[in-house]
Amino acid sequence: MTALLYALAALAFCFAVLPFNYFIGNDGVYYARMAENIWAGHGIVANSGQPYTTHPPFYPFLIGLLNLLVHNLELSAYLVSIFAFALGSLLLFILAERIYSRNA
Repeated sequence: MTALLYALAALAFCFAVLPFNYFIGNDGVYYARMAENIWAGHGIVANSGQPYTTHPPFYPFLIGLLNLLVHNLELSAYLVSIFAFALGSLLLFILAERIYSRNA
């Protein structure tokens, strides 16, 4: 239960600072462009037009899926990153509890 509260606090913090940090870097643009290409029917293609085979396409796929609802690719990329961060912090607390103890 405590881990869930920490994950929700991390999520709330990220949403609170989102208006102050509303830009994405080079990697974010790369993933956002791939998301556009996936949902436009061009496949898993990077900016240069080459097939993207370095990482699994799940992250750009989620960005593109959320972009269908939000209609703002940059905001979609941020929201997917925020939810991934909150989920990651939740998983980190669960893992620490299982490996060490509840006191960890």
